[in-house]
Amino acid sequence: MNNPLIAFLLAGGIAFAGNSSKEVIPPAPEPTLWQWFAGGSGGYLTDFEDAMYHVHLGADFRRSESLTHSWFLEAGYAEGLETRVGRAVVGDFVPEIAGQVVLEDGLGTFSGELEMVPVTLNYKLEGVIRDRWNWYVGAGAGAAFVDADYRLSVTGEFPPFEERFSDDDTVFAGQVFAGLVWNASDQVELYSGVRYLWFDDPEFSEAATDSVLEVELDDFLVEGGFRYNF
Repeated sequence: MNNPLIAFLLAGGIAFAGNSSKEVIPPAPEPTLWQWFAGGSGGYLTDFEDAMYHVHLGADFRRSESLTHSWFLEAGYAEGLETRVGRAVVGDFVPEIAGQVVLEDGLGTFSGELEMVPVTLNYKLEGVIRDRWNWYVGAGAGAAFVDADYRLSVTGEFPPFEERFSDDDTVFAGQVFAGLVWNASDQVELYSGVRYLWFDDPEFSEAATDSVLEVELDDFLVEGGFRYNF
């Protein structure tokens, strides 16, 4: 009479022991939203033939198995840029030169150096190629703060003269970029690429002469940089 009861208890104990030893696998974590990163780059302006540097801070806001979407704020810096020589008709002014007064129009030649600080908000799309290699493309827009130190040389039927000016302007800035990324680790990325920088033409003026200098800043930048993922 006790045998069926004993068999039932033994079977229940074995089943309970088997269930308690079964390994429980936690669900895979969902991708982290707003993965923050920071980085910087250095490059070469092909037209101005000078260096330019950038720093940026941003976040990945959407991820899939093969694509990552990001926003980032970026600031650049370049100085000592030799402006393209411009020419302007200079008139309606009466500068004094060594005691002489110029009363006629003349032909002016501008030249000088620029300091440029563009600040842009950018979108970047990054995709997987294979192993540790990714590609990226993106675009951004913002403003550029431009300072100029330049000179105006005037020639004509009157004695030539030269004046030096300093001025600044704030203009619209835009860019598109593309390149390759190598993931050195989960936190560190190294990248290399090219970007096209587009700016509204700044205008630098001098009230004393009513003369105006217009400079074209558009250029290609070849660069390399790094990014750290927090």
